[in-house]
Amino acid sequence: MAVTIGVDLDNTLACVDLLYAEVAEALGLGKFRGMNKQEVKGALVSQDGDETLWQKVQGQVFGPWYQKASVFPGASEVIEGWLKLGHKVLIISHKTRRGHFDESQTDLHEAARQWLKDRALVGHGMLSAEDVIFRTSRDEKVKAIRQKDCEIFIDDLMEVLSHEQFPETCRPVLFCPLGDSGTNNLTVATSWSAVEKRVFDMLEKA
Repeated sequence: MAVTIGVDLDNTLACVDLLYAEVAEALGLGKFRGMNKQEVKGALVSQDGDETLWQKVQGQVFGPWYQKASVFPGASEVIEGWLKLGHKVLIISHKTRRGHFDESQTDLHEAARQWLKDRALVGHGMLSAEDVIFRTSRDEKVKAIRQKDCEIFIDDLMEVLSHEQFPETCRPVLFCPLGDSGTNNLTVATSWSAVEKRVFDMLEKA
């Protein structure tokens, strides 16, 4: 039975975690080599007492630096396999149109669309441009998941999958590339090979 599978973009398909340290150092904000996203955020918030520097780094990560993000290992192959089986795959992401404190005023939606094309996830017999949906808030993203009748949705944010408006008919998969924290009751996958297995199990039980 063919189903509609929704997939988040940032830190689910696109691995941007390691870019934060690189961007922060490039901006001259200190030494961050080897730090992950949360560690960089903590260091920057401690440095300036609020999130101004952190938002500046975020604006660069998702704007001018976004093309340096990599695809999580195995993601392209898993999606290609789903498509060959006749499943519908949608990328549904929430991000603002412009980044905070980004002087280049890069269109973040277009930057992400170009990244998807360059990584052969859109076109090349894979997804179409219409299969990529951007919303500017988390609430609007969850609304899109409901409107598109996603039966499975994969996201790295528990706040999305446990949202009060998240559809009851959609089975959530929490993507945790840094390891399962064990602090939730959601179905968890720590890699894309694990995502493939979790989705297969869900379809077998359907």
